[in-house]
Amino acid sequence: MRDLMENKRFRLIFERMDQVPAPVARHAVPDARSHCLAVGQRAAALAAANRLDPALSTLLVNVGLAHDVGKITGMAHPEQSLEVLEDCGVEDPLFLSLIRHYDTAERWHASAMRAEPPLPASWRRLKRVTDVRLLVLFAVANCADAPAGWRRCEEVVWFVDAARAQGLIDGLVLDA
Repeated sequence: MRDLMENKRFRLIFERMDQVPAPVARHAVPDARSHCLAVGQRAAALAAANRLDPALSTLLVNVGLAHDVGKITGMAHPEQSLEVLEDCGVEDPLFLSLIRHYDTAERWHASAMRAEPPLPASWRRLKRVTDVRLLVLFAVANCADAPAGWRRCEEVVWFVDAARAQGLIDGLVLDA
């Protein structure tokens, strides 16, 4: 996948994301654009620390930049980001699957806190539809601007621990 910022339509939308405020409780930056830039930078550092090949590194950075692009529509759901990206002509299946599932850590953590953790079949399905290692790296990167860092993001720590228990992220470097 090439650098998403080369996509003129995406770049124009991305520049407007500075108009979307970031929740103060979760972010140390003022807006969605700044958040996505911070996530992209952390994704690049994690890609380097894990010696990802250039194509996967670019893909992970692009996920960091694009995951919240749907917020420009006023909606904060991955489906909105997918619609915006499809309007921009983005078609890469792995990239789109990571965008589609970027909130898995948050959703599955919430279920686990209700004593309804994801079943092994859910992990198998997730593994079939996306690259869980990249999804975990993104989840950690997505806390780039969290006031207390990723190890204080309860849902991400839970997701990392659960993925590790499933044997899906052995050897992954999470601190860059």
